[in-house]
Amino acid sequence: MRVTPQSRDPASVKLVIADMYGGAGLRSELRALLTDAERRATRHDGCIRYMVAASIADPDRYLVVQEWRDDVALEAHYASPEFQRFQFALHGLLVRWSEATIHTVGATVRPVASGPIDPRDAD
Repeated sequence: MRVTPQSRDPASVKLVIADMYGGAGLRSELRALLTDAERRATRHDGCIRYMVAASIADPDRYLVVQEWRDDVALEAHYASPEFQRFQFALHGLLVRWSEATIHTVGATVRPVASGPIDPRDAD
């Protein structure tokens, strides 16, 4: 396997990882809100990645992964009217506070297979 460096400046990339905890009775409402937030965030300038995933073991626990070009892009997202509406709409849908961590990425590499994939190994 080869490793290839990414072209963007890794010293400025911001990675946000957040855990969110919804209530089972409001699962469909929270999922709809998270789906909309994911769709809207990916349109923001500087958004490299914004994904929401539900835990396999606990379908009411969500992992939100965000990757932003830099501090400016992340702060603009947090200051946007869309994010403010999202925060307001979360009221009553979560059973506890979300836990988020923001990382400044020091280096980024992407492993690349050294040969063609065997079709039996494909997802």
